[in-house]
Amino acid sequence: MAKKTSETKSKKSESGPSEDGAAGPADAAAEDKASKLAETVAAAREKAGAVAGDTLDSTREGLKKAWEQTADFAGEQTKKAQESLANVDLEKSTKATLAAAREAMQTVEKTAEDLTEKLKDFTKRHESEVVSGKLAEEKQMRLGHLAYLLFALAPVTFVSGLFGLILCYLRVGHEEVGGTVLRSHLRWLILTFWIGIGTLLVALLAAWAFGRFVGGLVLLAAAIWFSYRLVKGWLSLYDGKKIASPNALW
Repeated sequence: MAKKTSETKSKKSESGPSEDGAAGPADAAAEDKASKLAETVAAAREKAGAVAGDTLDSTREGLKKAWEQTADFAGEQTKKAQESLANVDLEKSTKATLAAAREAMQTVEKTAEDLTEKLKDFTKRHESEVVSGKLAEEKQMRLGHLAYLLFALAPVTFVSGLFGLILCYLRVGHEEVGGTVLRSHLRWLILTFWIGIGTLLVALLAAWAFGRFVGGLVLLAAAIWFSYRLVKGWLSLYDGKKIASPNALW
């Protein structure tokens, strides 16, 4: 029993502090290990904090670059989209312009065709009018020459003069003769006939009153005047000219 007590005391003296309060060798080693472990933990924390900071900075840098690249890519795509839309608008505008130009050309061609047809019709009508006008003019000219011929034969046969006078009266007021060269000649011939008849009567009166010689002189003067008017008027008709003063004596 005494032996166990001594062993127990020896173990207490080896493992625990002495009764006077001084630390033993085991407690010093434990404290060293605890301090080293604390230093290791602190170093690990510092290292982990540094690694975490570097990782956070790298992550921020990566996100920033990724954002910038995304923004650049989005800008490029937007620019391309705008260019595409502009090209599409330009293409649409070009197509619309070409379509409008085609319609304008078709309208111009149709207008040209219409004008050509109208010009052809006008030309045909004008040619027909010219032809009919020429025919009417030739007809009037023949009528005028016939009237002058009947008047020229009047000294030989008085009946031809009457026929010429009737012809002149029938045609002088006709619509086809109004405003033409022939009308002035018809009026010229009518006046010539009546003045000729008047001078013939004067010649007969002069012959009865003053003798045949005086009557012959008056008749000769009347014949010269009559011939002058016939020649003047006939030449004017031949040249296609009207008588300027149909009511004049000369």
